[in-house]
Amino acid sequence: MVEAEGSMFEIAFDGMNVAITPRFREGSLQIPVSAITAVTIRTPKTLASGGMQFTVPSDPDVDGIRVEFFRGQANQFFDLHSVLMQAIAANSGSINVDPPKHTGDDGVIVCLRQTGALSGVEFGVRRNELLAGI
Repeated sequence: MVEAEGSMFEIAFDGMNVAITPRFREGSLQIPVSAITAVTIRTPKTLASGGMQFTVPSDPDVDGIRVEFFRGQANQFFDLHSVLMQAIAANSGSINVDPPKHTGDDGVIVCLRQTGALSGVEFGVRRNELLAGI
């Protein structure tokens, strides 16, 4: 199971379903990975939170749902994003990648990772350098 803890919600992916759970309340939203066509991630900045948004066209009530996260939580979300994109690709036969909602080096490395130009290890090293401000 891959998990990420955001500012108000936690996300858990068990390989079949994405569970979005409020941190301070009961209940959760279950989204089958087969219903997700894209996952967009926005890198957090110094004064702005990041976010992970799910595209679920088959369910208008869930489509566009978004979970916010802070810089200290970003690694969890990048790792989760990578796993989700692989699961979506395996489920659909191809990757449906939305253009990144950010610019600069972080947007470039996300695109390179999503297209396979960077390995997971190379992506992780470069991502950690960017988050550390190197």
